[in-house]
Amino acid sequence: MKSKTLIITSGSSQLITQISVLRNIKSDFSRVYLLYIGVFSESLEVFFKQMSKEFSFIYIGQIHFNINPIMLSKKEFIPYFFTGNFKRLFNLIDKNFSLLKDYKNFDLVLIPVRVKMMVDTVLLSYLKPKKTIFIADGVVDILPKRNLKGWYYYYLKNTITSFPIRTHIYSPYFLKRDIQKIGIYQEVEIDEILIETNKIELSKRFEQMYLRDSISHVILSQHYHLHEGIEFENDISYYKRIIKYALQNCENSKVLFKPHPRDVKSKIENLQLIDDSKLLVVKDEYKSLPIELFGKQFKEMRTVFLTGNSSAPLYFNKSNSIISVCSEKYLHKGLNNRIKEFAKNYTVGYLNL
Repeated sequence: MKSKTLIITSGSSQLITQISVLRNIKSDFSRVYLLYIGVFSESLEVFFKQMSKEFSFIYIGQIHFNINPIMLSKKEFIPYFFTGNFKRLFNLIDKNFSLLKDYKNFDLVLIPVRVKMMVDTVLLSYLKPKKTIFIADGVVDILPKRNLKGWYYYYLKNTITSFPIRTHIYSPYFLKRDIQKIGIYQEVEIDEILIETNKIELSKRFEQMYLRDSISHVILSQHYHLHEGIEFENDISYYKRIIKYALQNCENSKVLFKPHPRDVKSKIENLQLIDDSKLLVVKDEYKSLPIELFGKQFKEMRTVFLTGNSSAPLYFNKSNSIISVCSEKYLHKGLNNRIKEFAKNYTVGYLNL
């Protein structure tokens, strides 16, 4: 019987890394299932379906898994010890996420290490794969304390109960510094899969729409208003300042604003109202494409990347200029400090707007 593999992904760039790992370990692609965990996104849905078709995966769909760890009671511990079934918790998962029943005990699960998301430990404890491979999720700017040990969390023993972990975490070279904070860094090359991903229709259309002219600057958005406590209007004003800076320095080229996959449509539409023919704001339907897909073009154009502290432009750190942008007016002190630290750690440019 052929082995069954489940890819649990948190985004498009993470999926590129996960497929690269499968290729690296010479895994059988014939029975690979793909599941996205996160807030529903139409753009990601299209991307995942096209990727599944390209690589012959079985696409399961998207779920917003939101069940955090709970403690075993003394009465529950002994039954769990002998049966491996934490009924109170697992029945809740069966009720709210019934589709997961079909993906238990797979031969292999690949999942990103999301340091802020303890729900992933519950998911792994429920699925009980025979083997788990961890991959990088992105920059680790904050490492929350995690201590899920003791008999009351015994059911989590084969997941990530604390940091750092004594397990390899597969990652592109440019996230080595971050991965070494949380586990054992294992480099994986992603260029081969990036080239193959360029064959999907979404990627071809993006290139036709946005890369026909010379691009002097790419602005990589982050969803600060969703996870950093930044007011929505301040988030928009922050990016308007970056756009203004880029337009003032683009000469005869274009400026490309690339939304984050989880950026809301209203944010994108607001920035599309900027009346300047040199500005290209990527449409909502293309926001899930990893910017790394177009490395060849941006390297040839010597494009400058502007960001806060996104991991995406680090792929270009050896070939292109990257500038991290703070804003004392629109971002809070803690976030500005992390952006400064990001610029320092990765030896990229720094700008305060």
